Amino acid sequence: MGSLDNKLYKLNCSLVPQEQACVASEQRRELNLLHQRFGHLNEQQLKEIVGYNLTTKIKIPQSARLSLCKTCVKGKSHRKPFKPVRGNQSSGPLRLVHSDVCGPMHTKSIGGRKYFVTFC
Repeated sequence: MGSLDNKLYKLNCSLVPQEQACVASEQRRELNLLHQRFGHLNEQQLKEIVGYNLTTKIKIPQSARLSLCKTCVKGKSHRKPFKPVRGNQSSGPLRLVHSDVCGPMHTKSIGGRKYFVTFC
């Protein structure tokens, strides 16, 4: 907690011994590594795996927390779908054809050609 002293908040806190801080940091590092190795599995399931002794030589306390995982954040990102284009709709087969020319190619075809055309 803290206290207000002349428009300034002062926190009542104490320093954590370096040994304890290093242990917490190591536990977080271990949990993050396990998170990556298990395909970005969530924190609760990782702790269950460790709790049921399904892994060897890994001891992570229930108080350990995962760091923010940028890969997980990107994987959960969404974007709005593209708006449909109404002007270029086909009214029947072969009424609207897209084509592209590719070339010159470094390697010639069997017939000696360096370009090709696609239609779809």
